[in-house]
Amino acid sequence: MQNEVRNYRKLRNKRNKRGDEASMRVFAGLFRHPYSNSLKKRITFYIIIVSVVPVIILFCWLSFDTQSRLYSQNLEEQTKILNNFAVYLDRTYSAYETGSILLTRDSVINKGLVTDFTDELIDKSGFYIYTKAQLWNFSMSDMEFTIYYSNPTLFDLRYFRNIESLEHRVDISDNLSSKDIYWLPEFTHRTDGKKAVSFFTKFPMSNKYYSVLKIDIPLSGIISFFSDSFGEMYSELYYCDTVGNSVMLFDRIPNETGNNSHITIQQTLENGHILKMNIQASPDIDDVIASYSIIGIFFIAIVILISLMVYFVVGRLTGSLESFIIKLEQSDSLGSVEIHENDEISIIKRRFIDLLESNERLYSEKLAALHKSKLLEMDLARARLNPHLLYNSLSVIKWKALDNNDKQSFDLIEQMTKYYRAVLNKGLNIVPIKDELELIKDYISINELAKNTRFNLDVRIDNGLGEEKIFKLLLQPFVENAILHGLNGKDGEKNVIITIELDKYIHISVRDNGYGIETEKLNQLNSLAKKLSVDGKELYKPAEKNGGYGIYSVVERLYQQFGSDFSLTFTSELGNYTEAKMVIPRI
Repeated sequence: MQNEVRNYRKLRNKRNKRGDEASMRVFAGLFRHPYSNSLKKRITFYIIIVSVVPVIILFCWLSFDTQSRLYSQNLEEQTKILNNFAVYLDRTYSAYETGSILLTRDSVINKGLVTDFTDELIDKSGFYIYTKAQLWNFSMSDMEFTIYYSNPTLFDLRYFRNIESLEHRVDISDNLSSKDIYWLPEFTHRTDGKKAVSFFTKFPMSNKYYSVLKIDIPLSGIISFFSDSFGEMYSELYYCDTVGNSVMLFDRIPNETGNNSHITIQQTLENGHILKMNIQASPDIDDVIASYSIIGIFFIAIVILISLMVYFVVGRLTGSLESFIIKLEQSDSLGSVEIHENDEISIIKRRFIDLLESNERLYSEKLAALHKSKLLEMDLARARLNPHLLYNSLSVIKWKALDNNDKQSFDLIEQMTKYYRAVLNKGLNIVPIKDELELIKDYISINELAKNTRFNLDVRIDNGLGEEKIFKLLLQPFVENAILHGLNGKDGEKNVIITIELDKYIHISVRDNGYGIETEKLNQLNSLAKKLSVDGKELYKPAEKNGGYGIYSVVERLYQQFGSDFSLTFTSELGNYTEAKMVIPRI
């Protein structure tokens, strides 16, 4: 605060001494860091930011919008070309498939593939000539045909290969067993070395001989067709098989633009192969940027002019704040600072003084709270001596009972010693649920020995909940109430049921089959953690202590740890049961 006032004073003195340099100092102050000591300069700086940023955003948006529209148009055109080419290939392949099926249905070829030509050389030659003629009649686009046969009386020629050469390709026979056409997933190489896409179809023979027809379609024909039909387009086109191999069909992307970014679109053919096209991501936008630069300069000039005007106007508005800060620096008491105006800035001044007074009051309260905390720590240290003294005393009495052969007293004191050893537990206040349940079992054992009666403990806990943490002795007050007030003196079975479940919270229930609680007492227990309404929100807050010290202490501990984020309710039916339910967050 004092530094702020000193800087304002320095700035005021400089204005009085150097009036002729005022405009220069204002202009320089516009571009200082926003955390400059002058409030006027800060406000001006932020107004410049608020004014310039939208202009820059608008400028960038116009530029990118134009680029995006040009790109979308180009993408739409190229996608249409790719789709048309894919349709053409699918139709062409379909025609090839239809022709191949017709060839495999030719009765003369089918008969020859299963005929025994051992002593029929002339008939075999006639079969070869007929088959060659049929293949040539079907031939389109420089296709290559191969018939793979299993008839041992035939031999390899240009269009004939023994099917043993396909034994390593089990995928062919597997696929042709369920369908008429099988396209190879990878590219193949023809006898002339050209890359090709290939498919197989089988001859429908019913005897022991098995034959298939392979057709190789050269990629060079596909490349030639696309170049002739779409030579004016700027793109890269690849034909890809299904195992990751690709062949470039077309490449015409100009490098003069200096733009190396591309986007890839693709179309899957009916045979599983893929057409991929790389398209230049965006056209050259230098002309677009040049056009918008003029508009940007115009807007920036307007922003600077407005900022200069705002700077002087803000100086008039912040003058009263400058005077207020000087008064705060020179005054020894906040009450001596008087505010006579009634405008908005005066309201801020009054609120600021209220805030300073509140801060002083809170500081005093904090000191008092720290003092109280120290006193509580001392009380807690003294309180911890009592359990230690009790534990040590029980140990002495236990061994005295053993010397006197008092087995019942020895067992009772042994259980109490074990219980208090676990309760002390090196001062730990947070324990796993499984350890807390062990304490409850020890506590019930003590009561069974002391009262010479049996209490049935039934623990129902979700799997994996044993390691969840809760407050030590959180369950003990509820079990104690169940034994002392619910089951003490009751005939028949005395049951205590503890149920622990977990969703987002830990749900704990302690239920007995005892006498039950009268309505007035039940309401009294429920009031220990009553719901209050504050600003429309319901929250839990410990009520004034009204009996039931153990339950009250549990509520206090839960409230100190979780605030309003817990619940505790009691239900009961006279002569039937009493149940306490807690819902607490996970620790």
